[in-house]
Amino acid sequence: MTHSTAVVVIGGGRSGPAAATPIGVGRPARDAAREISALLGP
Repeated sequence: MTHSTAVVVIGGGRSGPAAATPIGVGRPARDAAREISALLGP
């Protein structure tokens, strides 16, 4: 699940959270977005 969201975020670029929303995940998307944001940096 994590890598799936990550792929979408990479495709969306800075629109990580926004791109993750259409997936229809919901809460998990926010968690993944936080992890990705941490990886990208502050």
